[in-house]
Amino acid sequence: SSFPSGLVVGLMLLLLLLLTAAAVLAAPSGPAIITYVDSKGINWGAQPPKLMVDITQESYTHVYMGFFLPSLNKTFDFAFAALLPDNPAGAYFVNATQKAGKKVILGCGGATETPTDPSYFAKNDPVQLGHTLAGLVKQFNLDGVGIDWVCIDVAESEDGGSWKEFSFLKISLSLS
Repeated sequence: SSFPSGLVVGLMLLLLLLLTAAAVLAAPSGPAIITYVDSKGINWGAQPPKLMVDITQESYTHVYMGFFLPSLNKTFDFAFAALLPDNPAGAYFVNATQKAGKKVILGCGGATETPTDPSYFAKNDPVQLGHTLAGLVKQFNLDGVGIDWVCIDVAESEDGGSWKEFSFLKISLSLS
């Protein structure tokens, strides 16, 4: 037998609420000051690409590296250069930024890739995406992932639309 879809969505939303509450309670007090770093922070003419950003002396608390694009299953812009396995400048950027007390976050999505159509999730399984992102966080010693889905519309389908998929992604990330 199977569970009614409303019950499954309700249980997922409850789990999402509990995970969010746990994250809020574990978060440090004080304001978070966030910056995104994209392709403008890279000298693309150098090989490997040279990172030209020093966040260590800035007042930011979190640095979001743009971006991982799920539809292409790879990083772009600053995240591409910073997460090249054989680019020591990337590891240096992550380590120096963290030693300065800042969190280094991998941005996922952005305005370039917005899941406004339900078919997006048929092509980009949110559970697999969660495992992929968690693997990158672990591989490159990052502090987390920022899901930057600009336009999530609850009303786009009768069963919860993108929010249901977002819940699957968040659960997958928390378990990875």
